[in-house]
Amino acid sequence: PVAVRTSSSTGRKSFGDLLGLSRMRQNTDLFRQGSLTPATPGSNTSKNNSLQLVREPVTLPERKEDDTPAKYLLRIEEVLSRGVIASALSKETDAFSAAVLRSYLRTFSFFEEPMDMAIRKLLMEAELPKETQQIDRCLQAFANRYHECNPGIYSTPDQAYFIAFSLLILHTDVFNKNNKYKMQKADYLKNTRGEGIFD
Repeated sequence: PVAVRTSSSTGRKSFGDLLGLSRMRQNTDLFRQGSLTPATPGSNTSKNNSLQLVREPVTLPERKEDDTPAKYLLRIEEVLSRGVIASALSKETDAFSAAVLRSYLRTFSFFEEPMDMAIRKLLMEAELPKETQQIDRCLQAFANRYHECNPGIYSTPDQAYFIAFSLLILHTDVFNKNNKYKMQKADYLKNTRGEGIFD
């Protein structure tokens, strides 16, 4: 049995708590330690891409007193490329930044799309940050948007989040050269069983 912790501010289970099964826990621990990183275009783990993109430091514009999340997002879009907005916003831990990140994700349409295709669609436009907590914030915002677009698939945004992060870990498992045993369909189903999610 796995002890489940929840964030005191949101009551939301963290990714590590949701994936307490041994196979995914091993990958999650490696992921947190930086040994595993999702293969994104230009990253070291993208084995077919020899071009290494250098990430410039990103600075968000200063907030104004009358800024709403939507107004602030418009100002961000004037100074940053669309691809780095989610990554930049996920570095902040305050409620306002989370609301702006949700506003950004609402610009994506995931209606009637399978979860894996929706994640691919997101990642074709937005790069994920490097740190696990920042990836966590991005995927929580993605899961909320996915659930808004497809309310009948998962009963809560938390279930959508659980599957979204498990798919990211599955992707990492597949493309990690050091991983000798690749997760099979039966393993994945076993590892993601629970939380009210059906095969």
